[in-house]
Amino acid sequence: QWKGVNLDMLPYKQTGTYILAAAEEVIQQLDDHIVMTQAMSFSPYKKPFEGRIATWEQKLRTASDVIEECLAVQQSWLYLEPIF
Repeated sequence: QWKGVNLDMLPYKQTGTYILAAAEEVIQQLDDHIVMTQAMSFSPYKKPFEGRIATWEQKLRTASDVIEECLAVQQSWLYLEPIF
């Protein structure tokens, strides 16, 4: 499900910089998959997959956190950019 997922970067005005385009779908997919891995971790049949489930959940959380931080920094930069 993740092979075709891309984060689009768009040029911002004529500044020579790029901004992260709408990432809502990616964030929603990450959130959905985090919920699914959490559900798997409560399964009584998880024992053989416990390590893989925890690893995958951590990777999903890290990706989600990084995207959210990038968007927060971008929002601040877009707000302050006209000043400079």
